[in-house]
Amino acid sequence: MGWLLFGGIILFLILLIIILLLWLRVYLIFDYQYENGSDHIQIQVEILGFRVFHKELSLFSEGENQYHSAGISAREEGEPLEQKWQDWKRHLKAYRSILPLLFEFISEISVHQLSWKTKLGLADARATGIAAGTGWGIKYSLVAWLHSRVKRMPREEIDIQPLFQHEYLYTKAECIFSFRLGKAIRIIRHIMKQFSTKTLKTANEPVNT
Repeated sequence: MGWLLFGGIILFLILLIIILLLWLRVYLIFDYQYENGSDHIQIQVEILGFRVFHKELSLFSEGENQYHSAGISAREEGEPLEQKWQDWKRHLKAYRSILPLLFEFISEISVHQLSWKTKLGLADARATGIAAGTGWGIKYSLVAWLHSRVKRMPREEIDIQPLFQHEYLYTKAECIFSFRLGKAIRIIRHIMKQFSTKTLKTANEPVNT
């Protein structure tokens, strides 16, 4: 009888820990900086104030393989055009199938900080003004989309400073958002299921010649 009681207590504690873990909020800190051809990305994941993941990388680092940076591998380069077309259609179907899941996940996100500041200058003053106006339009469109999608959105810090004296491009974006761990796990499971199902189904379909 004592062993049964002890086992029941252990099982209850395990279930309680699992439930608490699923309700934990995961905080993702994203920092991107670009200046005249070089960039730096920093990504951090925090749970209960502890940093559990940290990654720094650069998208425009020198010396990268041309095909790798373009998303084309040597194997894909040698594939027949028909095979490439079938692969592209297969991936497109998979991506389209997970869009509702991604939108559902975005609706559960709480944004805590959003800052995006840019300085730009072109050789021509008129072109600089046009580029600055276009930049404002892009930024406000993105912010409006986020306001309509996410669960919580703070007052954003957005700025574009045109420079009319020299050619220069600098942008820095900082974002902190959070989501529940259980929601993320559920969405990831659904996405993996959709990808595996769609990929397997289309891979078994005969190629029309």
